[in-house]
Amino acid sequence: MTDDLIAVPTLCGPVDMVAAAQMALTSPLRAHRMRVWIAARDLAEQAWSQDRAFTDAEYHEWEALTDELDNLDQQLRRYDQRLRSLP
Repeated sequence: MTDDLIAVPTLCGPVDMVAAAQMALTSPLRAHRMRVWIAARDLAEQAWSQDRAFTDAEYHEWEALTDELDNLDQQLRRYDQRLRSLP
């Protein structure tokens, strides 16, 4: 019966192909960024829940995590700019 069929959108043009490639490239980066963000959040919440400042080790870990977030954000912005610059 044709009533049971579900319409599924398909990629139909070069821009759609580029967008699909973009998603394939950025999905792992976005997933990695989320894991780093969660680690930074957990670190901050641990100190906050104990009503204290970061220890030296925690501060260095925080700095490393936020630096990594900045680097990942830059990479993602570059991918977005490349996609937008395509005709």
